[in-house]
Amino acid sequence: MKNKLENTGITLISLVVTIIVLLILAGVTLSLIGGSEGILGRATHAVDENEKAMAKEQVELAVSDYQTEFYEAKYVDRTNDGTKKEYILEKLKGETYTEKYRVVTSEEGKVKVYEKNGVSKNPIVTGNVQEDGSIKWDDEIAVGSPEEGETEEKNEAIMINVAEPNISSDYVKATVHVQIEYEGTITEITINGEKVEATKGENGIYTIEKEFTENGEYKIIAKDEDGKVQIEIAKITELTEDMDIWNKADMERFRDKVNSGRTFEGRTARVMADIDLEGSETNQWVPIAINFKGTFEGNHHTISNIYINSSSDYQGLFRQNYGVIQNIVVGGTIKGRNCIGGITGYNYNTILNCRNNAYVQGAQYSGGIAGYNVNLIQKCYNTNEIYATDAGTGGIAGGNRDGIIKECYNTAYIHSGYQTAGGICGYTVSGKIYNCYNKGKVYAVSYNVGGINGAAGNSTSATVYTYNCYNLGTVSGNTHKGQITGWPNANAGSSQDVNCYTTNATAAGLNAGVYSDNIWVDDTTNINGGYPILKWQLEK
Repeated sequence: MKNKLENTGITLISLVVTIIVLLILAGVTLSLIGGSEGILGRATHAVDENEKAMAKEQVELAVSDYQTEFYEAKYVDRTNDGTKKEYILEKLKGETYTEKYRVVTSEEGKVKVYEKNGVSKNPIVTGNVQEDGSIKWDDEIAVGSPEEGETEEKNEAIMINVAEPNISSDYVKATVHVQIEYEGTITEITINGEKVEATKGENGIYTIEKEFTENGEYKIIAKDEDGKVQIEIAKITELTEDMDIWNKADMERFRDKVNSGRTFEGRTARVMADIDLEGSETNQWVPIAINFKGTFEGNHHTISNIYINSSSDYQGLFRQNYGVIQNIVVGGTIKGRNCIGGITGYNYNTILNCRNNAYVQGAQYSGGIAGYNVNLIQKCYNTNEIYATDAGTGGIAGGNRDGIIKECYNTAYIHSGYQTAGGICGYTVSGKIYNCYNKGKVYAVSYNVGGINGAAGNSTSATVYTYNCYNLGTVSGNTHKGQITGWPNANAGSSQDVNCYTTNATAAGLNAGVYSDNIWVDDTTNINGGYPILKWQLEK
């Protein structure tokens, strides 16, 4: 009997232990299965992410087709005068994809994608159509989750007053002014999910002032002490955005935006195709004004048939450049008074990888790339005649003060009706010219004629350095002629021609000099008659 009781006790104890172990295992299993981090939670999240990806893919496939249609309608069939953004929005509006998704758009560019036959009234994904027609998706919205402020109970007593945005004169930023009137206490204010501070005046009105640099809709939510909310939308539509330039009309539209005050600071204008400006005496190009501070990306395209015949200063594709101009070719005829250049009349910032093939003529300071340079011109070249009736003619710049001209070359005829002409720069008051060469003929009726500099330096404080350059062009004039510098001012603080050559230039010799950075290579393909070329010429 005793043995049976003992066995029974042992059995009961084992059963209890087994039950406890099973309960523990069940608890662990449930914890693994349930919850947001459990198997079910993760699986649901994976389904959500897959649904979002599918919705985006379907819409983006349609957008790809519309991009092609836009190009054909605008530039081939000539049946569309709208922008790419407008065209894409119009085509997307109300579209249904594979009987599964429905798209809703707004004039401001908002895109919302819904499950066509789903029970949720909330979008699967949202985004914004950009100026280039692409969609920038708002990835933070989960499938089926309500948008911010839609689940809370509304408090109609809260009054949110949004004034028209105050757009800065350069169209770079917008200031939104908001007043919130409520007799009770506002505990939280957000704009597009970001908490903002608000000042409460003696009159009980909360005041908000916030700057934005992007166009869009900004949702303002004010929450009271009970968690109830009121919502208002601030819309910003006038700020400058990146711009694609496809044709003459787009080029003129870009020019007019800049000339009306838009600086494009922090923005990029991209040339997307070769453009014929169709210039003539009755259809003259008005230069892009001094406001430009953005990036003008030429994408190695050509702007041809520019025509300017003016009696004013600062003429060129750009009047004066405060931004970055790069990778563009200009061809045509540009005539003006002082500071005339193929790319710009006056360069205050940066010009890279540009070519001038326009005939340029002025009175003083005519240059293939810039009439006058005070900053940086790099990897540029000139292939057409440059002429100044008075003084200061250069294949790259007519004049240069404290600027740098490097890795540039000229192959065309450079001449002055009076004095001071140089294959690279007419008059280098101060600054540096290095790693450059000239093949074009250089001529001035009177004096100061040089293969690289016409004249260099003008006072005891001026410093001019010419390094690692060579000249192959003939130099002719009355007096002060030189293969490198025509007239190095004897009063200049320092005017030096270092490691410069004529017909005995070699890549090895140039690379051995100051500021070479090994950018010279041998002309193995005979694009320069066997003389050294700049390494970037092989990349054109």
